[in-house]
Amino acid sequence: MYQELVELAKEVHNAGLSYDCLYDIVEYAKENNQLPKDELFKQLNIIIENYKIGNIYGNTM
Repeated sequence: MYQELVELAKEVHNAGLSYDCLYDIVEYAKENNQLPKDELFKQLNIIIENYKIGNIYGNTM
């Protein structure tokens, strides 16, 4: 699972998203590590997509 989190961090960085996004996905992963891996990463990707949408429309989250 560590490698998958590293890949998500790279995606956040490459997308030019704020460090808040990275913080949010790490915190979510820590708080919800009991979820099945597939469900956890589904939710983490939703967090990233929401930040991307915020960037497109100029909102801060």
